[in-house]
Amino acid sequence: MAKPGAALSKAKVQTIANAVMAQCDGLDGLKDNVIGRPDLCTFNLSALKCTGAESDSCLTPAQLESARTMYEPTSVAGGRYTWPGFPFGGETVEPARMQAWGGSGPTLLGGDFMKYFVAQSASADPLQIDPAQYTSRLDYLVGLIDAVDPDLSQFRAHGGKLLLWHGMTDWLITPHNTTHYYDKVVASAGGQSAADQFVEYYQRPGWITASTASVSDKALTRSIWSGPCSTGSKRA
Repeated sequence: MAKPGAALSKAKVQTIANAVMAQCDGLDGLKDNVIGRPDLCTFNLSALKCTGAESDSCLTPAQLESARTMYEPTSVAGGRYTWPGFPFGGETVEPARMQAWGGSGPTLLGGDFMKYFVAQSASADPLQIDPAQYTSRLDYLVGLIDAVDPDLSQFRAHGGKLLLWHGMTDWLITPHNTTHYYDKVVASAGGQSAADQFVEYYQRPGWITASTASVSDKALTRSIWSGPCSTGSKRA
């Protein structure tokens, strides 16, 4: 997005959102303006490529490249660090500050992390920071911050139960991260049946992952933590 002409206007983001919704809304069997099965959404952004004069209803090659970086897996520093991208849907999620393009949330979370944690400079431009130049610092931060060990055997031995849930239109932390972690927990536990005894994973279409739990979220947590986890992961 730092390249000239790669930025996406609010109107162009709306164009992406409309096209994605039109193709993928009904994949769960219900057209309700909620993409309930983003895992089945295979929207091709190239369908929005401008074939004539640029307008709000199409994307230039630079803008297409910019948009793809949000959805496709990427890696930096020669593959040392990887990122799975975001699922389709939620491009115009409310509140607007949570939107990936133009929202203050992603800018503050990602931009300030790169400035103050990685480069350790208030004047640094997050879009110009090359992770390959900060591998030692990033490795330190990974060890300090990340909690991604899938071996929960000690937690389970103490009677622990884990409830994971992720809003599928979360444009701050990609739901793919939670999905990948859950899959690793299942493998580490010895398979689905073993994992079902102490961990559940719920995906919530059309929702961001907010800090305030709803009444239904709290009731769900109580019902699971009061007895054995029910069989199967509750994915969308």
